[in-house]
Amino acid sequence: MSNETKIGILTVVAIALSVWGFKFIQGKNLLTSSNFYYVEYTHIDGLATSSPVSINGYPVGIVSNLTLQTDKQNSILVELDINNGVNIPKNAVAKIVSIGLLGGKGIVLEFPNPCQGTDCAPSGSLIKGRVAGMFESMIGKELDVNTYVEDFKGTAKSLVDSLLSPDKQIGKSLGDLEVILNNLKRTTFKLDKLMDNSSGQLSGILSNANSISNNLKNSNAEINNIIKNASDFTNQLKTTDLNTTLTKANGAIDEATNAISGLKSTVSSASTTMENADAALNEMKALITKLNSSDGTLGKLIEDDGLYIELNKTLQSIDKLANDLKDHPYRYVPLKSKRKVEKYDKQLDEK
Repeated sequence: MSNETKIGILTVVAIALSVWGFKFIQGKNLLTSSNFYYVEYTHIDGLATSSPVSINGYPVGIVSNLTLQTDKQNSILVELDINNGVNIPKNAVAKIVSIGLLGGKGIVLEFPNPCQGTDCAPSGSLIKGRVAGMFESMIGKELDVNTYVEDFKGTAKSLVDSLLSPDKQIGKSLGDLEVILNNLKRTTFKLDKLMDNSSGQLSGILSNANSISNNLKNSNAEINNIIKNASDFTNQLKTTDLNTTLTKANGAIDEATNAISGLKSTVSSASTTMENADAALNEMKALITKLNSSDGTLGKLIEDDGLYIELNKTLQSIDKLANDLKDHPYRYVPLKSKRKVEKYDKQLDEK
């Protein structure tokens, strides 16, 4: 036998062993014959190929294939590979149950009585299917659900009583929580009352806020114009030659400084003038005081009516004398000149 033939035989044997081992790991022994049954489910809750099939906990086969039937409202057709020699009655039910805490699924075959002969379903038959609920999968059919619930209630009650005991930290925490809730209830009641009393003020505040927002909305165009003007001003300021402007401003500041210096000199001169004027006013005040006093001549003239009267008489006499001198001047000239005066008066009268 050639080496090529030996290598070919070893390759075929290796492939066959690999296929057999893969199927064996899946739970199917290719060296033994088996029967196939089919079950339809509306949902399978995580059932997968190679999931175990058992009767009363004893494994009798595996799930060999899953097919989605789109023409039958997406129902699932499950193919069961059952070991040869296991008889399945026609009224058997293939129930999907949970087989572990991690959520694994399997199928349990249930039937009331074993079958013989024609009462057994032949290979390729369609049997009924059902999906068990969570509690049914956990407690099994040998226990009453009500009994299980009562036991659970008793255990839960004792656990809750133990946790809520005042001696336990949880009980103390719940007591504190009750006090906090009562305080919160009173606080919310006071807050509700305060809100009721302040509802009018809140309404006014909201109305004022609404009015302000409406005014802002109505003044939106003016605000936009103000912003635009400010933007234009900043642009103009940006394009302005600031160095030239600062130079001119410095010159103006220097001129203002000089003007202030001149103003200070003027103020100093004005201060001196005011001092001189003040001194003159003081002297005039003293003079007026002396005039008002009756010690001086002018004071006596002002205060004494008799002097005024005598002075007035004197002035009247002087006036009479002047009139008489005008009318009769010859009375006040020597005798030698009287004739000349009379002659002169006569000439005047003729004219």
